[in-house]
Amino acid sequence: MTPIELPRQPMRAYHPTGVITPDLSTKGSAILTTWTAERQAARAAAVQADRNRQQQQASRAYAGAAHNRLTGDWSALNTSADSELLTSLRPLRARSRELVRDNEYALHCVRLLQNNIIGNGIGLQCQVKTAGGKLLTKVNSALEQAFAEWADADSCHTAGLLGLADIERVCAAELAVAGEAIIRIVRQPFGRRNEIPLALEVIEADRLLDNWQTAHAPNGNLIRMGVEIDQWHRPVAYWFNPNHPGDYQFSTFQPAKYLRVPASDIVHLYVINRWPQTRGEPWFHAVLRTMHDEGGFSEAEIVKARASANIVGFISGPDPLVPDGVQNGRQIIDTEPGTWQRLLPGESVAGFNATSPNPAVGPFLAHMVRKMAVGTGISYEALSRDYTGASYSSARMGPCWRTAACTACCRASSCATSASACTPNGWTPPRWWVPSSPATTTTATSRSTRPPPSSRAAGAGLTPSRKLPPTRPPSAPAS
Repeated sequence: MTPIELPRQPMRAYHPTGVITPDLSTKGSAILTTWTAERQAARAAAVQADRNRQQQQASRAYAGAAHNRLTGDWSALNTSADSELLTSLRPLRARSRELVRDNEYALHCVRLLQNNIIGNGIGLQCQVKTAGGKLLTKVNSALEQAFAEWADADSCHTAGLLGLADIERVCAAELAVAGEAIIRIVRQPFGRRNEIPLALEVIEADRLLDNWQTAHAPNGNLIRMGVEIDQWHRPVAYWFNPNHPGDYQFSTFQPAKYLRVPASDIVHLYVINRWPQTRGEPWFHAVLRTMHDEGGFSEAEIVKARASANIVGFISGPDPLVPDGVQNGRQIIDTEPGTWQRLLPGESVAGFNATSPNPAVGPFLAHMVRKMAVGTGISYEALSRDYTGASYSSARMGPCWRTAACTACCRASSCATSASACTPNGWTPPRWWVPSSPATTTTATSRSTRPPPSSRAAGAGLTPSRKLPPTRPPSAPAS
């Protein structure tokens, strides 16, 4: 039997005096081993206590504010609205305008906003009444007639090219593309037969001095991105470049100077999402990347399909291919439909199976367009003009409506007319009547889906208090 070897125990020598002499042949220190174990246990307890404290804090905090390995690349800064717009406003405007020029969905989005917010123009409804509350029809009609004459392009526009409805449509487009629209009120008559000392000048937002972070006016007010404000952030004046900064091809040398226009002569239209917010942000700011990626993806798929369509097949053989001709340094082989080509000994033909167009392109592009529709506040059916998967109820939501933009355009029309300063009036934007159910060909259904007089008055730009001429019910279709 093999003897069992027991582990060696440290040997100690005992002296009569009671002194213990350690065995120096044993490696390690008992004191150091005990201290290391106690230190590791203390560290583990501290780590566990820290984890428990973090779990308790996370249970009382928002999940979106958690800092962990999953949110390590999510960096966000607590900056003000003006600080964010200062560095991003110019690129956002330039890219939005580039998309409107080159992207069909962006152009159609602007067209939808113009048609649904402005239409043929925001109508004026004067409501001058007697002391007893009765409308003065003749006075109101005379005022509305005078306003309609002034709204002509020769009278209301400083350049004589845009009517009031055209100015409103330009403002609606600028709100979407540039984020803001600026109108200057010029208090002098324009036109040949106009005596009203009032006209409107449309100014693009690029002319505002938005490249200055902080500047002080001579009177001590602060100028934030071209808008002079007081201590309450109320606009006092607007500082403009004398010419468009991008109109360098037609500009001439002028001394460096800026135009200061009082705020009472400026109508600054923009949607305020945060306060304080001195300038407006383009409505396309959340979908610029999506629109750009959609355009690049569509172009890549088209190039791929064109390249695949140019390849018919491949001929392989031991000898070089003898071409029918050479054009521009390329070998050309004549082929015709319905014919057979004779191959040389040893040659073979390998066909080319084109995978383009990709069948997954349609669903992917529909997904991208849905993202655009969500970001701009327009229904997918209205933006894409695709009603294949839409029901009647969902298709009724096609016309878009931006309440803030409509309110801003109504305010611009109200501030820009002298009639609004002296007479009670109301501004009625265009509206649409949509039936509650699909109309059938029966007479009863046609009569039941006819809008009430109040809806017809609103659709005509009038208030319900104004009477409309009676209309005959639609006749039944011929059997």
